[in-house]
Amino acid sequence: MPDDYAYINTRVRVMRTKLLDGRALDAALAAGSYQEFLRVLTETELAPQMRETTAEGAGLPELDRALSQNLFATSQRVLNFADGDAKREIQALLMRWDLVNLKTVARGIVSGRGAEAIMQNLVPGGTIKPAALQTAAQSTDLPSAAAAIAVSGHPLAGAMRQPDRAGGEWVSADDGHGPLTSGLRLPVSRPSRPAPPGGDGGARRDRTDDLMLAKH
Repeated sequence: MPDDYAYINTRVRVMRTKLLDGRALDAALAAGSYQEFLRVLTETELAPQMRETTAEGAGLPELDRALSQNLFATSQRVLNFADGDAKREIQALLMRWDLVNLKTVARGIVSGRGAEAIMQNLVPGGTIKPAALQTAAQSTDLPSAAAAIAVSGHPLAGAMRQPDRAGGEWVSADDGHGPLTSGLRLPVSRPSRPAPPGGDGGARRDRTDDLMLAKH
């Protein structure tokens, strides 16, 4: 069923029924402690990613990581429903977040941010595997980061290796756009981070993103 959109829509509707419902949200809000809050979440579809959050000494970073893992797994599940043109269209949608993440990694490396700071600013909804992004974020220079993405076989690795193909230029100056939005000069407009998946989609589109994605 390479382009069976009806099938894909049906599977997505089934997934929607497993989102946190009003009862689960009310129970989470009524939790008297953080541990009780976690217990409520472990009784939902989030359970497979929640194991680390209940370990001794775990806190909000572990919860954030669990939710990120769930979002990535969900996006990959939707992608795997499809084939043919439908899959390519879903990939193109998700690859916008890949491009945001590659920019974040590049700007973080150029501006001297640490791997932890870079990872905290990544969007977990793309198609690049988290392990590849982590390796790239831990790199000490852009060629090494690009190589880490290339090893994963991702089609945007070439765009990261050669920013000048899209008219960009790596620079080291801070342009005042925040901790991880500096370091990359783009030709059309200053980049702004899109709204998270499911948001209002009102963020400005960076034409450079379109140029990079069009090459793949």
